[in-house]
Amino acid sequence: MVVTLSVPKPVRGWDWGCALQSTGLDTAWRRPKYVFGIDGLQALELAMRAAAQAVEREVPKLVWLDQAGEPGMPQFLPFVPLPKEQRRFKAMAEREAMKGCRQLERTYKKKLAGQRRRRG
Repeated sequence: MVVTLSVPKPVRGWDWGCALQSTGLDTAWRRPKYVFGIDGLQALELAMRAAAQAVEREVPKLVWLDQAGEPGMPQFLPFVPLPKEQRRFKAMAEREAMKGCRQLERTYKKKLAGQRRRRG
């Protein structure tokens, strides 16, 4: 599966558009379609969200970095129009990500120590 996003550009009759295409699997995005936003950055972000959703539907068929069912796509926080709540969501996501990274680091260090003992 190959997901292609174009560079956002002004589109007549709209504000900005970013073309999205997904080839290799039978998805609704197999032909390029535009995703629109009020500016180039929003068009790109919305196209990335649409790409992530298209890939997520195909997860059982995908393998990324030898992990079956892992699409390797970025995750997005839900948009909340209240700045205080949005900051809270970001802080929660950051805490959980750091917790997961620390756990992975501990697991890796244990595995590495076990390998050294066996050689040693």
